[in-house]
Amino acid sequence: MKLEVLELENRKAQLDVTVDETEVAQSLDGAYRKIVKEVNIPGFRKGKAPRHLIEARFGSEALYQDAIDILLPQAYEFALGESKLEPIDRPVVDVIEFEKGKEAVLRFVIQLPPTITLGEYKGVEVTQAEASVADEQVEAELTKLQQQHVRMVDAVAEAVDNGHLVNINYAGRLEGELFDGGSADNQNLEIGSGTFIPGFEEQVIGMQRGEERDITVMGPADYHSEELAGKETVFSIKLNDIKEKLLPELNDDFAREISDHESMDELRAEHKAKLVAAAERNRKTQIENAVVAAVVEAATVEIPAVMIESEIDSMIEDLKFNLSRSGLEFDMYLQYLGKSEEEMRTDFAAGAENRVKTRLVIDEIARTENVEVTDEDLELHLEEMARPYGQTGQQAREMLVERGQLHAVRESLVSSKTIDYLVEQAVVKTE
Repeated sequence: MKLEVLELENRKAQLDVTVDETEVAQSLDGAYRKIVKEVNIPGFRKGKAPRHLIEARFGSEALYQDAIDILLPQAYEFALGESKLEPIDRPVVDVIEFEKGKEAVLRFVIQLPPTITLGEYKGVEVTQAEASVADEQVEAELTKLQQQHVRMVDAVAEAVDNGHLVNINYAGRLEGELFDGGSADNQNLEIGSGTFIPGFEEQVIGMQRGEERDITVMGPADYHSEELAGKETVFSIKLNDIKEKLLPELNDDFAREISDHESMDELRAEHKAKLVAAAERNRKTQIENAVVAAVVEAATVEIPAVMIESEIDSMIEDLKFNLSRSGLEFDMYLQYLGKSEEEMRTDFAAGAENRVKTRLVIDEIARTENVEVTDEDLELHLEEMARPYGQTGQQAREMLVERGQLHAVRESLVSSKTIDYLVEQAVVKTE
């Protein structure tokens, strides 16, 4: 085989592969062996008809497409190996010449990676506030703990009020008739929660244990239950019980009850430390994002449309996967948003372009600065990945190898190390 390379506009290249007569003949032989197994020729067992009869009956050209299919992968592999080019998409293929007894010419037009011109990426200046935690944030966390350990006790009040938890029997009627889903016994309801149809909970206020009452509500026109929307409904209610929340006091006894601490001060200090650690992690992430954004902004990259479309494909697939984990269908999600998939792709376009550019720029800096991930780096990362699942790093490695994802993990580590390098080189100012 012989190769001729022609540089085209927009980072494309034309690879013309000339295949000699011998290889063309071999491909036609291969095509014959395939076709002869599939056709019946009178007087011959299947697969035994001579080639000249096959060609006489179906024409020599009948073998051409199968022969070309045999040659194309070989020619493309040869072209990439000889040219040392790395396409980012499948080639556009054209058969320029193919005929029995002659050389064949196969053409591949490929899209090459974009040219990346890096801007200044060392010494980038960013400004970020110090990580801090206000006393109010700590107290808010303790209040959450208090709410999580609330107890429901018999209400002292004789009558229902906002915030009470009531236990009721109810039966709803539309135009005097009971309807499906409109009745229940021993139903718990927090007054003021807005759980029931608007107007229901307000009319329970003032009822006493054992009291029975009929209340009338009007379903809003846009109510989620079409059966009740815009209609007057009468509910017969019986109040069985009234309970209220009893919040535990935030004292040393509370600290000992819910933790290993002996005092409220110790519990408060633990939660403050957690909040400070979270604030520091968030600050680190914000600095990384700001540095990367500045570096990417300074670079010049003309991104081929195919790369953006491919990234949008990935984003759509990620969305479908996340929706499926929540039990939602993609089509239903689109209906909820009132959008088509094409509109969703348009919405994703700017984000996809930024993601592609960021990845290309970080990869280019990694190459420029010779950022590498050692085997030791990889093993430590695999151990960290496996630890939360009670597995070993070797088990994680075997799983990733089986899924073909080990190389992607190594590339991700290279990106992380490159970003760490950029942050080390950056000038971080405090607000």
